[in-house]
Amino acid sequence: MKMLVLVILIFTTTSSYSQTVGIGTITPNTNAVLDVKSGTRGILVPRMDSVARKNIPNTKGLMVYDSTTSSFWYNTGTQWLQVGIHHYIGEKFGGGIVFWIDATGEHGLVAAPSDQSVGIRWFASVGTWTMALGDGPGAGRSNSDIIISNQGYGDGLTYAARITHELSIIQNGVTYSDWYLPSLGELNLMYQSRTLIGGFASLNYLCWLYQKPSIPMLGI
Repeated sequence: MKMLVLVILIFTTTSSYSQTVGIGTITPNTNAVLDVKSGTRGILVPRMDSVARKNIPNTKGLMVYDSTTSSFWYNTGTQWLQVGIHHYIGEKFGGGIVFWIDATGEHGLVAAPSDQSVGIRWFASVGTWTMALGDGPGAGRSNSDIIISNQGYGDGLTYAARITHELSIIQNGVTYSDWYLPSLGELNLMYQSRTLIGGFASLNYLCWLYQKPSIPMLGI
């Protein structure tokens, strides 16, 4: 008798996995494995802080609520993205690749997909002290403007700031021409995301202060 009951329970449990399960409804949608309906209560997904979330191995489709950021996050299989964030590092956007975004996810910085030179000079004809000392996200734009204003056309041969100023990249029929040299802080942000954005040469990269290669960039 006990054996019979056990067999029936196993059969019942197994068969339920092959059917749609309904909670709050006796007619669950047959296209769903689980159909939950309620007019007064919601569903709670796993809650944890940012440290615990980042310790979970990348699993595509996984979703959690991060109590540190007070927001939902989902996993793409390679990284965690915050729900509602419009951009992500490594995204192809604006003629290049996103390498940094701010806390809102709506603004950030884009690197051109490739270097525009392997050793261009930094001055138009004569080296001058430009005072282009800005640093951090967005500072490269003002630095580039200061350099071009200070150096001008010079001897007619191009230089780093001018190359980026005159650069145009077409992506999906849209022309992007608002490029500039990165500041030291922006170049460091590129370095931190180098595996996601790619396109780096096996050379040393230094910012506007030295005569070395550079990657043009723009803001989102």
